[in-house]
Formats: sequence, structure tokens, C-alpha cells
Amino acid sequence: MSKYLLARHWHYFVGGFVLPFVILFAGFNVPFYVFNGAMVFISGALAVVISELVVYLWLWKGGQYLSERIEAHSVKRFRLFKWLVILPMILILAVFIVWLIASLVMGMGKISMANWLMASLNVIIPMQVIFVLSRIYCFFYVAKWLKSVELKRNAKFSDFYMDFLWLLIFPIGIWRIQPRVNKVFS
Repeated sequence: MSKYLLARHWHYFVGGFVLPFVILFAGFNVPFYVFNGAMVFISGALAVVISELVVYLWLWKGGQYLSERIEAHSVKRFRLFKWLVILPMILILAVFIVWLIASLVMGMGKISMANWLMASLNVIIPMQVIFVLSRIYCFFYVAKWLKSVELKRNAKFSDFYMDFLWLLIFPIGIWRIQPRVNKVFS
């Protein structure tokens, strides 16, 4: 898995943005009569899963490695970080499975798209809150430990706020952050 952390910045951009976009574009260009519209849901869910797995695997390896490099590392913070990376990954895979089942059921004509979307909103909205909060904390964690390793001291927010902002716009921010992670890792 260390090769995953040493990948170039454009690898993450392709895996986290370009590949999901191509899958989504291909799904929308399949004629609806071929899969009764189910391909749109399958490609959309698959694009989200691939994109989110690239992000969360990068966060996992980056946070794990960077926190090991600092002696003043808090075990309690790393446990919270681990849970806030693992929980969204589990939820993403669960949502993908549910979306696959729902798209197959819709393809058979057993439930309408409107009924499925309204029923799924009750679950998707609370899950989105979990995703947003966990992603913000994980980006904060990785940005702080990256700057702490570079400065060889415990970084303050004023030291790493730009790294944090770059990570918040992940597909673009990885172009600035990943070369520094590669430098620290090697």
C-alpha cells in the first residue's frame, strides 16, 4: 500500500475524477431502452464509489503514515481519524449495493423512479452530513500532520490552513499536496 501513497498527483486526479466522469458519461449515453434506464443509476453509483474510495484510501494511507512520523501523536485522535475514514467507506459500499438492487428492481418495473428517490432521501441526507463532517475532519487531520512533519513541530492552524483549503477542493488540491507527500514519504 505504500505504492498507493507514492503515486503521482495525476494518478489520483485520473482515478478520483477522470475515470468516474468517463463512467458517468458512458452511463448517460447508453440508450434507455437497453437497460430500462437502470444503467444511469448503476454508472452514477459506480462513479461515486470509485471517486470516494480513491479519496478515502489516500486519506487513510496519508494520515496513517504522517501520524507515525510525529512523536507527539495522540492515539485518541488517530482512532477518531480511523473511524471517520472507515465509516464513510462502509456507507459508500452499502449505498452502492442498495443502488444496484434498486436499479434492478426499477428495471423490472416493480417500483417507479420517483418512489425510489423520495424513499432514499430519508437515508441519503443524514449520510451526507456524516460524509461532509468526516471529510472535513480527515482533510484537517492530514493537512495538520503533513505540515507538522515538514516543520518538525506541532503545527498551528495558521501554519496549515492553505493545505487544508487545497485538500477541500480535492481533485484540484491534490496537484499541490501530493508532491509534498511524496517528498516527505521518500
